[in-house]
Amino acid sequence: MNLTESDIHKLKRLQLNVCRQIQGLPDQIANIVTYSLLGVEPVEVEIDRLILAFLENLLHKKVTLEFKILERQLNMAKRNGQSYIIEIIQRLEKYCLPAIETLLENELHTLKWEKKTVKKHIIHYWDVKWQEQKQQKSTLKLLNIQSHAVGKAHQI
Repeated sequence: MNLTESDIHKLKRLQLNVCRQIQGLPDQIANIVTYSLLGVEPVEVEIDRLILAFLENLLHKKVTLEFKILERQLNMAKRNGQSYIIEIIQRLEKYCLPAIETLLENELHTLKWEKKTVKKHIIHYWDVKWQEQKQQKSTLKLLNIQSHAVGKAHQI
């Protein structure tokens, strides 16, 4: 996947507009309301999950050419660059997952790295982010955002 920030922004806008239309919500309503009531994951969550799943596949097969390319990219990458490995590092840091160096050195089963683990970290990140956004906006004080709202529709 070679999505630019502009591509991701366009996908976000499209997703928000469709979700708002489904719910009959006005365009001015906060994004957090649109997502949390339907339990819809923001587009960037799915993109992040795909990138991390691809990384997991690479890490399971450490004798492949793709794994060697990943190692080389890590050695050659500049921390402010635009390479694939930098995107992986950013996702790992964003969701408080183990560093790429740790993943490369150890077996995944010793780190308890599974799809469930990644999903748990992603849900936790968005729970915290949505609660912070709720605190910042006085108009959202009455909104009850359930925990683990990502992937679970609101009771109403």
